[in-house]
Amino acid sequence: MIIKIKKISNIHFELSLINEVVILETRELLTKDFLKHDFTHIALLMVLPIKTTSLFEYPEEIERLAGCLHDLSESEVLQTRIDGVANIFEAYGQPIPFNINIQILENIRQEYLSLKSKYQQLKSGVCIELKIKQ
Repeated sequence: MIIKIKKISNIHFELSLINEVVILETRELLTKDFLKHDFTHIALLMVLPIKTTSLFEYPEEIERLAGCLHDLSESEVLQTRIDGVANIFEAYGQPIPFNINIQILENIRQEYLSLKSKYQQLKSGVCIELKIKQ
């Protein structure tokens, strides 16, 4: 699967999911509303064994995890974030998915920060293409 991220302007971007040759879905979104959250989802897809046929519909546990990990910062103490994830999932009576630990979270953070940096450097009309393992 290939994820294509196109910077349309400073306020709009487009996400596409391509299954090798066929575009499965494409959506134009407002940058200020969706970009960080969608980048979190993409970082999860790059690191964790998540199978998907949509960039806009995820199982509840993945959506919850993305919400917990939204906007990871470079200087953040990861144990604090893991503790928060554990509290949220415990409140729902569920285990933390994928046995998230500090190393996995660091890999997710690096994917997120790399994607954010690449996107910030894009000019309007230019795309980033990412291959995800399924």
